[in-house]
Amino acid sequence: MILEPKHLFAYAPYGVHCQVWQHIVGYKNRKLSFDSGHDFYNKLEEGLVRLFLHPLSDLTKEIEVNGEKFIPMIKLLTLIDNCSFSKDENVRLSMANSNPKIIECTTNSYRGINAVDHTVKFLVVTENMGDLVHSFSYNEEFDRFSKRDETRSMSLGVGYQVQLFEKLKEWHFDIFGLIDSGLAVDINTVTF
Repeated sequence: MILEPKHLFAYAPYGVHCQVWQHIVGYKNRKLSFDSGHDFYNKLEEGLVRLFLHPLSDLTKEIEVNGEKFIPMIKLLTLIDNCSFSKDENVRLSMANSNPKIIECTTNSYRGINAVDHTVKFLVVTENMGDLVHSFSYNEEFDRFSKRDETRSMSLGVGYQVQLFEKLKEWHFDIFGLIDSGLAVDINTVTF
């Protein structure tokens, strides 16, 4: 596997940091943007560019983006529950006070089937059924987000999947498996 333009330009709008080989000084850290993308593009085939990205295991850990600290899975759940992705401002405003009561946020590995999921469990208070535990998950094997109530699991629709993956790219998460392939560097191992 090699780093391809589709990988590079997926993160370009979000100012991801890169490690770029400079012939005289060796590797140099630079910030990628659409303006500087053509400089990086020429070095892709030679394997001279590596992106700095969060591994998916950081989905349930506190990270910092643009000075704001948050746990990504909880932030994504809040964005969905507040209808932040809706184009209808009235819907967004009516849902703006939705704050789920978080029970736990964990990463689970299942050895037998070699699967990993990142899950937020939260409490839903109802008038007629009492308190119910729901969950919001990202499954690495199926590469999708889902919500689960007490009785069933529901994959989120394509529109939500697209918006959630855009957020992961904005927060510089490795959604392509580039770290494991040696084409990206774990952002937790470097300082800027």
